[in-house]
Amino acid sequence: MKTKLNQKNTKKQLQNNAPKATLASYSYDGSDAASYALDYALTPNPDYYYWNNDCTNFVSQALNYGGIPERGTTSGNYKKWYYRDRWDVSTSWINVDDFYDVLTNSYTIFASEVDYASDLSLGDVVQYDIDSDGDWNHTAIVTKIYNNGRYDTPLVSYHSSNKKNVAWDYFVSKYDECDYRLIDVHE
Repeated sequence: MKTKLNQKNTKKQLQNNAPKATLASYSYDGSDAASYALDYALTPNPDYYYWNNDCTNFVSQALNYGGIPERGTTSGNYKKWYYRDRWDVSTSWINVDDFYDVLTNSYTIFASEVDYASDLSLGDVVQYDIDSDGDWNHTAIVTKIYNNGRYDTPLVSYHSSNKKNVAWDYFVSKYDECDYRLIDVHE
């Protein structure tokens, strides 16, 4: 009879020996990710270092809580995405552009851009280029869907200025020029 430890080791060995074209296997629950984000939107989780620009770190934590496993190595189309501590963290865990690359151009996390905010659901991601200068500088996570009587509007939470359940297009309306990417995270 195998112990839990042996079962984990066997699974890890199988993953390491898997063909490069094999997709990662996980179950993502956007509701769990959103719940985590709501719990820590205003007061950061003390188990993680808080950077001055902490938005992507915060969203990575939520996605991980929602069921997406960390990946400490790069091979084939898998890319690193992990947090160990302040000094041992992948750039894709904390950097807007590198996170986008892991979301949309790897087998580490399954996600794709969508055209309309109405296509977003709990646990999805919105990224912003606040000056429309090509420098993407903010990441948020969908934490609530609000119905105003006519249509559903995603509300997001984020770090850096620590906000909870604000309209997804807050930055779009606040700045004269602001581009955004709407990202559906899925299994």
